[in-house]
Amino acid sequence: METATIVNKRGILSNPDLLNGKWKLTYNIQNALKADGFGGMLLEPYQDPFTRKTIYPLDVNNNPMEIGFFVDNLVNYLMPDQIENNAHYNLVIFMLGHPNVRVENIPINSTFGKNKNSNPKLVLVNLDYAKEEEISNQEIIDRVIGLLSLDSGVNALSATRLQYVLAQLNEAFIDKRYITNASKLKTVLRTRVKDFVRKSVVNANKVQSIIDNIDQAKRTYLVKYLINLNIIEFVSGSFRLEGRSLGHSDQAVVTFIEQHPEVQAKFEQLLGDHLKKEEDKS
Repeated sequence: METATIVNKRGILSNPDLLNGKWKLTYNIQNALKADGFGGMLLEPYQDPFTRKTIYPLDVNNNPMEIGFFVDNLVNYLMPDQIENNAHYNLVIFMLGHPNVRVENIPINSTFGKNKNSNPKLVLVNLDYAKEEEISNQEIIDRVIGLLSLDSGVNALSATRLQYVLAQLNEAFIDKRYITNASKLKTVLRTRVKDFVRKSVVNANKVQSIIDNIDQAKRTYLVKYLINLNIIEFVSGSFRLEGRSLGHSDQAVVTFIEQHPEVQAKFEQLLGDHLKKEEDKS
């Protein structure tokens, strides 16, 4: 009889240390009766996706529980420890690989992950790891915010470079109120990018990636700015400049000027001339 300890030996967790800490098992109620409608749920033994042998939960004495494990509370807290709390240790290992338990925040072996059912009602979370992940995410956000706050040095972003970033994010990057006031424009744009970053670590990583590939963002900025000014016109299903077809979408135009540096130079000249005229008007 194969037991749950085999699951752990196969490396269901990329890092065995992730098994430690405080875990939370939650049953997601999906009926109108809410808590009153919960009568418990049996987690039956399941097939090992590698060997197709049956995996059983183990009791406190490491004996297989042949009927499985009965979940009788909506929320259960587990403190696995192979020495101090062997029962919880065995249950967490059993549930990590169970098809009817969704595991959140913890990376598990992809073979066991693919063996999970599409919408399990039981959710297992390592609360300590979730907290560490939250702290790590905040550190990433803080790092990008710190980079955006620089006013001097090689890594500082000018108002124009902040426009590059916003253009690549498909966010508003032109503010006609401050078109001739670089200092005020920089403050407004910087706030806009920071607000985007603070929303999530995904956004922070996206902004960092754009900064790391600023030349690509510059091309996007050039194209979108000239389209906004109608210098690049959309005619007969494609964007055109002086009658020359550049592509059927703004991204296609970005790719075009990346492949044709002389066209990018022309774009830079056109935009520079426009901005100079605006400055002369003020």
